Amino acid sequence: MKITVHMGTCGIAAGAREVMNTLMEEMNQSDRRDIQVESGGCMGKCPTEPNVTVKVGWEEPVVYQKMNAEKTRQVFENHVLGGEVQTDFVMGQFVASGPLSVARYLFASGPLPVVRCNRD
Repeated sequence: MKITVHMGTCGIAAGAREVMNTLMEEMNQSDRRDIQVESGGCMGKCPTEPNVTVKVGWEEPVVYQKMNAEKTRQVFENHVLGGEVQTDFVMGQFVASGPLSVARYLFASGPLPVVRCNRD
């Protein structure tokens, strides 16, 4: 599993250092050693910063947006440790036509129809 905190200039200005510090605190309190944490650059989605990407095995990466310390703790506990994506914070994960790849979202020409994911 890999967690990336995007720490370009816009991310840092929006609070990515606080997010990284919180993530490192959570990691230190966890007994998990199979989680890689790294810093990454700007994703080109400055209004959504700070962004955090969670990549689990072969699954599609999940990009969380507008993160802060509280949201980071929630994502760590529920998604990273518990396997449950926190859909309220996800950037473009669920669309009318099905799951959306991060690359397609980032490089799409024009708006994409985003809808809420039903949890049945």
